[in-house]
Amino acid sequence: MLTVCIYIYVCYMSHIWFLQSNHLRQQLYVSSSQRTNNRKEFCKLKTGVLVGIGNPLLDLEADVPPEFLKKWKLKEDDAVLCNDKLIPMFFDLVDNYKVQFIAGGSTQNSLRVAQWMIGKPHSVTYFGCIGGDHFGHVLRVKAEEVGMNAVYQIRPKEKTGTCATCIVGQSRSLCAHLAAANLFSVDYLELQENWKLIEKARYFYVAGFFMSSCLPAIYKIAEHADNASKYFMMNLSATFICSTMKEHFVRLFPYIDVLFGNEKEAFEIAKALGFESQCLKEVVICIANIEKASNRSRLVVVTQGPKPGACSKRIRCRSLPTNVSSIRAALVMRLSEDSCHSSLLKEASKNALVRAYGHRREPVGQLVAD
Repeated sequence: MLTVCIYIYVCYMSHIWFLQSNHLRQQLYVSSSQRTNNRKEFCKLKTGVLVGIGNPLLDLEADVPPEFLKKWKLKEDDAVLCNDKLIPMFFDLVDNYKVQFIAGGSTQNSLRVAQWMIGKPHSVTYFGCIGGDHFGHVLRVKAEEVGMNAVYQIRPKEKTGTCATCIVGQSRSLCAHLAAANLFSVDYLELQENWKLIEKARYFYVAGFFMSSCLPAIYKIAEHADNASKYFMMNLSATFICSTMKEHFVRLFPYIDVLFGNEKEAFEIAKALGFESQCLKEVVICIANIEKASNRSRLVVVTQGPKPGACSKRIRCRSLPTNVSSIRAALVMRLSEDSCHSSLLKEASKNALVRAYGHRREPVGQLVAD
């Protein structure tokens, strides 16, 4: 039962973006009171039971019109890595829209919510790489606020990664500049004091985004989980990850006990693996039945935005209704009072962008779609 609870929570967590809204806070309060009965069960968990590894990023989140995505050739419900042509987009976002600054990164978001839900300090451990700057300090403070054990590898001369989160109605588009997050090394994971945290954990969670940062670390954790009969969970993260990382997914799939993604990612990974179907249930069942190293069956959870998700374990696939509006604000904690969203941080972010990229505010080439 505990395992199922963790699966469901991570499913919700993996697709959260944060919106400031009194109405949503009220819904969050209600769900919080409903969780009270689960606290005793969570308190039985050992510290460090869940470990995640990913790209810690400071999210720059703003509501934008569809024209903004068109201007920068971004797509709804998609995620891309920043290139030279997209650097001016960060300035455009900060200068012209109301930006909220949130400690983020896909895996870190998920684990902060997991820690917040469990309540018992240091139940969750997170590995990632940050720079020796103010943004890195903000990420550490946010992790400590919810009691998460953030074990950051620090690159003093690098900048902490950032992610532009562009919200259009019920959709969002992500553009990540990994910076220091891309420099995590497996050697840091293998340090004696850090590997003890891996050995102590029972559940491991990794987002597909991290595959472009440090594959050796993912392989090492996956193999450890299999050898020790622990649970290894992954998130597909984005369609481009599914298509460009095919060979690595093939190697990792035997170790994956739980897989999360949205419907676009599910179709994309199925296509990359040679299985094409227009039926989501068929795709989900196919993914669930990819060969595993252990005798445990694989649980596949696929979301469809506000629509019911699909969940499959071997030959059975069932629908999972979700209340999206109730979970969007899962980690909003007094945003109006949070210094992370102050004008000082906005100015600091602009200065950081200038230091990282220079004063380049004009697009490189023609970026506006015809």
